[in-house]
Amino acid sequence: MDKLASYPKKRFTVLDSFRGIFALCVVVFHAHYVNSITELPFFRRSDLFVDFFFVLSGFVITHGYAFDKSIQFGRFSVSRIFRLFPLHIAMLGFFILIEAAKLFAFKYGISFSHKPFTGETDPSQIVTNLLLLQSWTTYTAALSFNYPAWSISIEFYMYLIFYTTLLIKGFFRYGLWFCIASVATFLFVNNWLTADSVLSSSVLRGLSGFFSGAVTYFIYKKTSNETGLSGLTYSVLEIMLFIALLIIIPSSFSNKGVVLILLYSTSVYVFAHEKGVLSVLFTKKIFKTVGKLSYSIYMTHASLLLVILTIYMVFDKIFGMKSVSSSVNGLKYIDLGNSFANNVAIFLVLSLVILFSNLTYTYIELPGQALGHKFINKYLPKTKPVEN
Repeated sequence: MDKLASYPKKRFTVLDSFRGIFALCVVVFHAHYVNSITELPFFRRSDLFVDFFFVLSGFVITHGYAFDKSIQFGRFSVSRIFRLFPLHIAMLGFFILIEAAKLFAFKYGISFSHKPFTGETDPSQIVTNLLLLQSWTTYTAALSFNYPAWSISIEFYMYLIFYTTLLIKGFFRYGLWFCIASVATFLFVNNWLTADSVLSSSVLRGLSGFFSGAVTYFIYKKTSNETGLSGLTYSVLEIMLFIALLIIIPSSFSNKGVVLILLYSTSVYVFAHEKGVLSVLFTKKIFKTVGKLSYSIYMTHASLLLVILTIYMVFDKIFGMKSVSSSVNGLKYIDLGNSFANNVAIFLVLSLVILFSNLTYTYIELPGQALGHKFINKYLPKTKPVEN
């Protein structure tokens, strides 16, 4: 019998909190307010936290499923579908409606930056988005419609690839995880998949992070009860890792991708123990709440940013304001007149994102998960576990 199979299940509260905090960082990355925190170097590279999400997903999914002898593909895949798809479909529907409204306005002479339902919002992209395939090839538009969903496109199929590795027993399985993580990381940082390739480089990015997370969990299970480290030691490690994140995220240097994967994996390993001073802080209610809402925060914030930007643009048109301007690369920047007002505005945006995410979590995520459980229990009953 695999000794790891008897390891007790737990919820990694601190890691959930990190997911929520980093999701908010991604919100700030996508917002643009002149002379505000959105333009700080750290937040200008907060898109890199997506790799942390991949590592954490690999870690958590390995914890939840890799050592469950009763796991079945049907139950596993359906649970993942009902976890991700309800909110994904809802937000995709929102962006399709927005595009339809633009088309209606376009027919009455109101022009936009591009003709509705063309380019990245071409109707053909709806199918790839529905199937979460938009990030897998160079022939599909990864950032079409609800653009943050590009990483969910990668992550969903990482789950299915991961399940196939569970068909391999013992240490060959763990060795395969290590090989996938290592090879994918090497190929990604060396730009093995280019714009001329069929597969997108995001595939390698996902494989690198997800299976690094799986390897990290294996190491965690093998060593977590044997470290013998004190709370003080964990506190020092946590603070050092947190400082490293603050320094490395905005930095530019060669092989940064490898360093980030190692940093994220180490951070997940250390904070999974929840024994340091920062872990105590991140178990506070406010952080736990943000962690609980992390998926909704990530998936809904683009829609709110779009609505807010549209409101500013309408006000500019009606009242002759000049709050919205375009940069050289086409990004829309908001300026309310001074740095203080712009920083207040971005904190209000974050508050709105959290409030709206609480609604989508309550009325879309949770009902979706409940429907998935009901479907699984009714149509996919457990079979007797097969011994190794």
